[in-house]
Amino acid sequence: MVLSDARTDYQDPVEIPDMEQTQLKELGLASATYQESLVIPFLKASPMLEKLSLPKFKSESTKAITAIMRRYCPKLRDVGIGRAQNRLTDDDVTDLIHSCSVSGLRSFRTHDRVGFGPQAMDRLCANSATLECITIPAIGQKGLKIVQRLLTSCPNLRKFTVSEDFLAISPVPSLLIGELLKEPWVCVKLEVLNIPLAGVCTGVAEGENGNDGQDYHRDLYTQLSKLTRLQELSSSFSIFDNAVCDAPPRFSLESGLDLLEGLKEMR
Repeated sequence: MVLSDARTDYQDPVEIPDMEQTQLKELGLASATYQESLVIPFLKASPMLEKLSLPKFKSESTKAITAIMRRYCPKLRDVGIGRAQNRLTDDDVTDLIHSCSVSGLRSFRTHDRVGFGPQAMDRLCANSATLECITIPAIGQKGLKIVQRLLTSCPNLRKFTVSEDFLAISPVPSLLIGELLKEPWVCVKLEVLNIPLAGVCTGVAEGENGNDGQDYHRDLYTQLSKLTRLQELSSSFSIFDNAVCDAPPRFSLESGLDLLEGLKEMR
């Protein structure tokens, strides 16, 4: 079910009386103006709720929402949050994740990079055994550790996306392959992988780490070849760029594709 307030100039709160219990399993908000009083009655009346989407809301409503979720929505396992009208804190996002972890969090999506901090990351990884779908924002160099941690700790992960929503504001930081491949990925059930990759060419790889691009190509494809269910691979940045450096001999992007037999789409 999608709740929508078509009036963008609405200021007064919408009063909804106490409701009878519903059998709702999905609840989404499609409103230009978030109304806490519009959402909470539905949460209270939906003990079977499994999925909640809040694309736009007020950060000061977080505590009220999370308290209701914990008490009335024990089956909630899928949550998506957009940008708050005021900045979210790490505590806000941590509470939201915790509130839908009673049955084991299955899917988490956020585009708010401000509030996604170390506590939220720890709380998200506490659900590593059940997580299947993750969308997180590009959040600078700390994003590398977050991505690496998720890839190496979530055995049931099927879809993993690092959002590019902020590309128009500032370039999305790309992840250095040499760092990303230090530990083996355990997400062998992965079907969709959409992360910004970089650092897979001789000119970039040499120097600090002492490895050449050929080593990184081989390691990357060895890792990807273990993802036998992979259907879509999307790199926000070129894995190899002729403008930056010469191609590593005998091991280019094209030469490794035969390892990815199940791949249906690549960007």
